[in-house]
Formats: sequence, C-alpha cells, structure tokens
Amino acid sequence: MLLEFTTQNYKPFKDKQVFSLIPSNYFQEELENLVQLSDDWKALKTAVIYGANGSGKSKFFDALGYMKKQVLDWNHLSNDTLNRPFLFHKDTKDQPTVFEVVFYKDKNIFRYGFELGSNSIEAEWFYKTPTDMVKNKETEIFYRENDEFEINDRVFKIGNKLYNDKMVRKESLFLSASANYNEAIAIEVVDWFKNLNIVLGNQSDQLFDYTIQELMKGDTQTRIVNLLQSADIPIDSLEVIDSNSKIIKTLYNMYSGSASLQKETISLDLKKDESTGTNKFFSFLGPILNTLNSGKVLFIDELEANLHPNLVFQIVKLFQSEKSNPKNAQLILSTHETNLLSRNLFRRDQIWLIDKDHTLASHLYSIADYKKEDNTKVRKDESFEKNYIMGRYGAVPMIDLVEGLLK
Repeated sequence: MLLEFTTQNYKPFKDKQVFSLIPSNYFQEELENLVQLSDDWKALKTAVIYGANGSGKSKFFDALGYMKKQVLDWNHLSNDTLNRPFLFHKDTKDQPTVFEVVFYKDKNIFRYGFELGSNSIEAEWFYKTPTDMVKNKETEIFYRENDEFEINDRVFKIGNKLYNDKMVRKESLFLSASANYNEAIAIEVVDWFKNLNIVLGNQSDQLFDYTIQELMKGDTQTRIVNLLQSADIPIDSLEVIDSNSKIIKTLYNMYSGSASLQKETISLDLKKDESTGTNKFFSFLGPILNTLNSGKVLFIDELEANLHPNLVFQIVKLFQSEKSNPKNAQLILSTHETNLLSRNLFRRDQIWLIDKDHTLASHLYSIADYKKEDNTKVRKDESFEKNYIMGRYGAVPMIDLVEGLLK
C-alpha cells in the first residue's frame, strides 16, 4: 500500500510536496476507510484531490507516472533530459527533480527515491523498515550521490557487484539496474511500481482496450456485467465479437408492451451505439477490477467526467468497503465533483487540495492540516462542500468571465 509520495521541482511543483495516506491518529471518524497494517502503521484506502483548472492536479498524477517510467526504464536509452524542472523561476531550471515513495509490502516499509539532473542521477536512496520486529529500525540498503555509493552488501550483493564491476551508468537508476540482474529486494520495489495503475484523463482509448483484455480473464466478464447492471445500465450480457478490432456487443432483452421476451434479444455496438457515460464506465471497470483483485494502487484523474455523481460515489465505496475490497486496494482520484464532500464519504485527512500561487507554483495540502482565516483548523462536522465552494479552504478558481470579456 502507498503511504507517501513526495516530489519537488517537477513541472508546476517548485517546492517539496508530500502526499500522505498515513491517517491521523487524532481522527476517529470513518474508521472503515483505513487499514491497520501493523501495531505502528495504518494506511488510508482512498483519497480525493480538488483544485481549479490548471492548478496542477493532472501534473501531480503525471509526476508519479514519470517516476514509475524512470524506474521501469532501467537502461534509459533515450536522449531526453532526465529532470523536468519548474520553469518559472531562475533558480530552479538547473536544479534536480526529486521523487520519493514510501510504501508497505509484505510486512516491510520501503522508502525509495532519487534526484534527476539533466543528464545523470544526482542522488538515489533505498531504505527498509520491518514492521513485525520488536525494534522497527530503518535499515539503509544503499545511498548514492553522483558516483559515490554506500551499499549494504549483506542484503544488496548483486547490486554491490554491479557497482564494483562499473556496470552502473550515470543516467541509470541503480535499483532498476540491480533488479534487471535479479537482485531480489530491488525486484520487490520494481514489481510494486509495475502494479501501480495510473489513469489520466486523455487515455479513453487505451482504457477501453485494457478493459477488453481484462474481459477475457476468468469471471471478469460476469463481474463487469453485474457492475453495469448495478449502475442502472439494463444490459443482459456482453459479447466479445472481435477483441482485436475492439468490437463488443451489449445484449438487451426485447419487450412486447411491458413484458420482457426472454428468448429474444437485440444487440448494440458498445462503442458506436452506447452513451459516452456507459463507455466511460465500462472503460474504467478494467483497471478498477484489476486493482481490487490484486490489492494494487489506482490513481484516476478526473474520474467524474461523463459519470453521474452517484456512480462516482459508489466507485469510491467499492474501495472503502471491506466486503468489496478485502485485499486493501487503494484509489486516489482527482475530481471537480464537490457532491462527494457532502456525504460522509471522506475523512479530513483524505481530502486534498492543489492551489497555484502568484509565481505559478502549485501547492498540495490536506484540509486536515489547513488553517482557516481565523487560524482554526477544519472540524469534522463542517460542511466541507459548502466551505470549499465558498473558497474557505482555497484551491477554487476566481472567475468573472463577463468582466474578462468587457475588458
């Protein structure tokens, strides 16, 4: 499970930004929304991110996706520069871009991160903390600063040999190269990134294709039909005509008057004949079910587009319910749908906002940490939706189109 993601000097994020799924010990509301990992560690199953258009919500998802890309592209044969700095300040253009994740896996807390210069890895670090021992002390696996390495050769033997044999290139991540040569503990981290599902708002075709592939696995087709029907889409079944050509038929019962003719059906082409909302929901069901089935982490940018607010609400509930999410999968979504804030769905430490300041730098914060104008913190009994729309938490656009047109 993801516990924290940190980035700095990545596109709109000039300063260090920390996104945390570690719940506050002081909050006792909505306890079903968290998981007890060990005596000392808990994690939230879901979180939601709000902000104005252009505030940096999509770029936050993009930041994690870029970190994943660097980890999986171990050989790095591209000639592109590595860092993606904040461009609106003279001091940040030549500074490294920083990423770090903290996650829980197999009774261990892993902390891994790196700094990307324009054409080399300027720093890289990897630590591990066991959660099932009396003394849960963090152990360094390795630390790298440019060409200087500190390596725990008791647990990172293959990586140590790669370093001694001068097989680590300046533009390649040490962890990824070691995993490629079968370093077991490095493979654990790389596999975690492989299981990180990130869905961006411009990936509708890729999502549709992905769900078609998932449709062919086990009982996934039955589960997708059940979820479509539960979303008040009255199909009888799905039929895969040609997975390569992406032809999926939705089958409906024929009616005579108000009576269903059980033996007569009509078929529609899902992509051509069904609504945009039905296609959107179908496309999301592949990654949603894959994530729930395997206990993965799923990030979805702009989940609410073309979907009814009640449907978005129910998607979040899928991840927060112990019954539908026994493997403790996680869902992090960005949205403009404020209705989700008014239904006792999220705790304060699950609600995050992204705001952009006058220097064009984006800032990420939870309302659990936010102090209002009167210097008080947000209470659990506040109307989160009303206060957010009124701008009391920040991260809402200041819009006057009439005035803008008449200038």
